[in-house]
Amino acid sequence: MSASIDRNYHTINGETAFVESDGLDDEDETPYPIVIHEPSNSFQDFTNGHVTPLALGAPPNSWAYEEFTIPNMVDNPWGEYDGVPIIKHGWFPIRERWHVPFRDLVFETEQAYRFVRRITDAGAAITFATTTDNGVQDAGHMMFDEMQIMEEINNRLLGGVVPDYEPYERPEGAFLLGE
Repeated sequence: MSASIDRNYHTINGETAFVESDGLDDEDETPYPIVIHEPSNSFQDFTNGHVTPLALGAPPNSWAYEEFTIPNMVDNPWGEYDGVPIIKHGWFPIRERWHVPFRDLVFETEQAYRFVRRITDAGAAITFATTTDNGVQDAGHMMFDEMQIMEEINNRLLGGVVPDYEPYERPEGAFLLGE
């Protein structure tokens, strides 16, 4: 179960932090807040796993998640609300829009693998929202390009020695509001 009630956002000096730019090729210049997982109600059995709403201009693979959201999950993979332990869970759409098969993929294999490893190695949880209906056929089935990424991640995790991921680097031109 995932609940998105009263989501919390990363703050700097007591003020909500906003991403001003996602990089040199940022097509949507709308500043957006960076979700941080803190249990905020008793319904959050699996936390408010959705990332910052896409309608606010946040891409599903924002550099800010790599620098703020995921480290928060890694540092403390469990939260608590009214004495109930709650696992931190990130739910990331693999495309530009939730479950829309004709939209571009935003994750490539290396970044998706890095998200999975960092989050699950810490004991938190991750879900990639893939396409469930292409509008014509294959309803309920993942699209081929999505399956290739998921299969590669699965193969790496099942290998005898789990390979490292490519290190994260902030995209050129990416910065927070006020930086």
